This record gives sequence, C-alpha cells and structure tokens, in this order.
Amino acid sequence: KTRRTFATKRRIHRMRSYRGCSLLQEKKTSSGSLGAGEVARPAKQVTVTHPGTTKPKPTGIARKRVSTQADLDVSKEFSRCKEEGATRLDLTKSSIVVLPSSVKELTHLQEFYLYSNKLQTLPPEIGCLVNLETLALNENSLTSLPDSLANLKQIKVLDLRHNKLNEIPDVVYTLTSLTILHLRFNRIREVGEDIANLVNLSMLSLRENKIRELPAGIGKLTALVTFDASNNHLKHLPS
Repeated sequence: KTRRTFATKRRIHRMRSYRGCSLLQEKKTSSGSLGAGEVARPAKQVTVTHPGTTKPKPTGIARKRVSTQADLDVSKEFSRCKEEGATRLDLTKSSIVVLPSSVKELTHLQEFYLYSNKLQTLPPEIGCLVNLETLALNENSLTSLPDSLANLKQIKVLDLRHNKLNEIPDVVYTLTSLTILHLRFNRIREVGEDIANLVNLSMLSLRENKIRELPAGIGKLTALVTFDASNNHLKHLPS
C-alpha cells in the first residue's frame, strides 16, 4: 500500500510539471514568439502628406542626413578655386546670404554661378572679376547691383531672372559686351533709353514684369535674335 501511494504521488508530480511547462510555452508564444511556419511581418510604415505638397513623407523613421552644398564654407571655396586656378565656380543652392569680400581674389574666373541662394546685395569687390564672361544670379533676392560691375568689360551673359528688381540697374546699361541678358520674373516697371547701348545683345528677356511701354532705343538693338517681353502691361510697341 505504501509503495502504491508513493507511485501515485510521483505520477501526480510529473503531470503537474508537464502542465507547468505547457502553460509556460503557451505564454511565451502568445507574447510574440513565432510558431513553426510563421513569417515575420515588416514593421508598418505610416506616411503623411503635408498641406501644399503632394509627396508623402514617412514618420517615425530615422532620416538620413543628406550632405548638400549648403554646408560649404564659401571663403574656403574661394581659396580652393584660387589655388586650383579654376575658371568656373558653381555655388548653386548653397544658402549664401552674403558674398565675402574675398571674391575679389578670383580675377581668373570666367564663369560664376550663384543662382538659388539668398543674396540681397553683391559686394563692390565683384567688380574685380575682370575676366568674367558669365554671371548667373537668378533666383536670389537682389534689388540692386553695385556700380563696380561696370568693370566687367568681357561679360557676355548676365542672368538676373527671379529677383526683386524694381528697375533695370543703371550699371547694366554700361555692359556693352553683353550678348545675353535675362531679366524676366522681376518687378521692373520701365526700360531706360540707355538700353540702346547694348548693341551686341542677341537675346533679351523681359518677360513677366510690370513694363507698360518700351523705349524707342530698343530698335537700335539690331543684333537681337530673341526678344521676349510677354506677360507685361504693354499696350503698344515703339514704331
């Protein structure tokens, strides 16, 4: 009888142990462990579309930092350009607010691209770039130009699109070597008679301004191939 009781107790103990293990296993499985044959699902990604945009942006995801030209040191770029003797310098979309006066050292430059920055003015030292042939200043916030630009005797292309010019700066009328002049998308209300000085112009764009009339001097630009004055307030053209 004693042996039979002892054997019964051992069987009860084993059954309890087995049930305990089973319950523990079920608890683990229910808390997130994958069963046999199950495949892990990728984390759900939520996207939101901000007002005024059409491109959804991910949320809750670490964004990688993108290195852009906006991080550059302009003065260091000038120094590098000078050391290398480069004739072309492109500082497009560099978030430049003020152009350092050290620009005067780049006298060897022939092409200078500064579009899509935050420039409101240019330093007088820009006039030291006497070998400059192309100066791209579009998509800034310029309201005027320094008189020192008159020193650019070899300039052929001047791009001033998408700025805040209320008038054509007087210094532009002195740049007689110009062949291409972009002035569209400004706030220009009138064109001076001195436009007749730019006899080498083959392309003149005055589109998207507030010009009400054109001076007779336009007729002296006999080298013009392309002349765009659309989307202004013109009522007639000079004879």
